[in-house]
Amino acid sequence: MIADEPSLALINQFYKSFEEAPESINEYYLNGSLLSFTFLESNPIMVRGDYHQVVLKGIRKYVRCSALLFQNQTMAHATGFFEFEKVFYQISEQFVFTNQSEKPFILSHSVFVSPIEGGWCPPVPKEEKPVQKVEEKPVKAPPKEPIEVKSPSEMIYTRSIVATNLPHQYDQKTILPEFSCYGAISKFSIAKGQVAIEFENPTVAMNVIQEGNFQWYRRTIKVKGMPQGFSFS
Repeated sequence: MIADEPSLALINQFYKSFEEAPESINEYYLNGSLLSFTFLESNPIMVRGDYHQVVLKGIRKYVRCSALLFQNQTMAHATGFFEFEKVFYQISEQFVFTNQSEKPFILSHSVFVSPIEGGWCPPVPKEEKPVQKVEEKPVKAPPKEPIEVKSPSEMIYTRSIVATNLPHQYDQKTILPEFSCYGAISKFSIAKGQVAIEFENPTVAMNVIQEGNFQWYRRTIKVKGMPQGFSFS
């Protein structure tokens, strides 16, 4: 199930609490959860407590948030810009939340802050006035959760893609929101550093292939169509 907007709202509330009272963000983390913070080319700082001492204060503007509900967890990936000491940086954050209680807790949190080439600064967004609803639209049924299968042979290759070069230190399932934003995922299969994904609509798979490779956690994720009879090597 896709959960982009609720996850972005939770992330914004997290940082609003941090700006108002830094120590308050410690209550968002489940006891012993890992926070990994990487600033520019420095080695990552990893902590399991006193999280407010690691997170940097600054202005954050997220331009994309992809999130996916999977069993009892929500995996969210937010990217955008971070203004720190009057300098703009690119920011990429990975959250894994619990979704078993009224108040979600953070199970893991990774932050990457990297420079923007050429010193470019993002434009200041204009505030949009809320649009008054004229009529209620019918509520759509929530999308089905994707099914994890043991082998890519259980997928329809004409509507499937294969992504490789995934970083091994992260749960491979956390890449799924990067693809669910294109369309509904029906099945997926995972091997170390690789993931095969079947979409409900074959046109979506073609669009993903045309978009090609992309950067994810400092790795170039290689995307291709699934060959007939494909299996993980």
